[in-house]
Amino acid sequence: MAPTSRWFSLASLAISLSLSACAGAPLLRRAAEYNARGAELLSRGDLDSAEANLQLALEYNDRYSEPYNNLGLVALTRGRVRDARLFFRRAVALNADFGEAWSNLGLALVRPAGGEDRGDPAAAVDAFREALSVNPELFAARINLCRTLMAMRRYRDALDQARRATQVQPRDATAHALRAESALALSLIDEATDAATRAERLAPFAPDVLMSNARVLAMRGSYDEASNRLERIAHDPVRGHDARSLLAVIQRARQAQ
Repeated sequence: MAPTSRWFSLASLAISLSLSACAGAPLLRRAAEYNARGAELLSRGDLDSAEANLQLALEYNDRYSEPYNNLGLVALTRGRVRDARLFFRRAVALNADFGEAWSNLGLALVRPAGGEDRGDPAAAVDAFREALSVNPELFAARINLCRTLMAMRRYRDALDQARRATQVQPRDATAHALRAESALALSLIDEATDAATRAERLAPFAPDVLMSNARVLAMRGSYDEASNRLERIAHDPVRGHDARSLLAVIQRARQAQ
């Protein structure tokens, strides 16, 4: 089952004007300008105006991959997951080296689209890996790959990606929290403790960090410290359910002592 979509890192806008490629070609230059305007409007939350500008960009150049990526983000923001997947697929079909579009396709694939479509984590993994093969610095793709692998219980692969993420962004608390959770799933308690401690130093109040620390502390039998962290996020919209579940487990463990 796919994890809650809000757990995933934000998708990537494509806002490059690519004016050098448009030199001497007014129609292509206008397409780039409308794409940039649409991306700016999208970043401000004006979806209707963003969509209009992005569609105009495609009227000037219907083989321009960036407006398709950004239209996919408009669709994803509106909850139209199937439409978003189509736009992202069109973007990567036009430009196989479009890392951001591959990353966004992964994000759309991991999300349920309604009805019997509960997402396709395996296809999402492939898309995230394509993004990273284009550009290993695409941090959102790596974080989302790690989270998808965790949801699939591929903990060894998830730990590998989490370790790489902490090298790419050593001051990102989420990367360390993911390393802690994946290491803990493999019973690598010392590594999990180290990663959780690093995460807490960087972002002591972040729900992901509190959750990973609580799991490590509970595994080590430090129930009071674990409960303290869990109570802070018991009503968090993303992590609240997991926090309440672990609080119940801790309560049963205490009763059994």
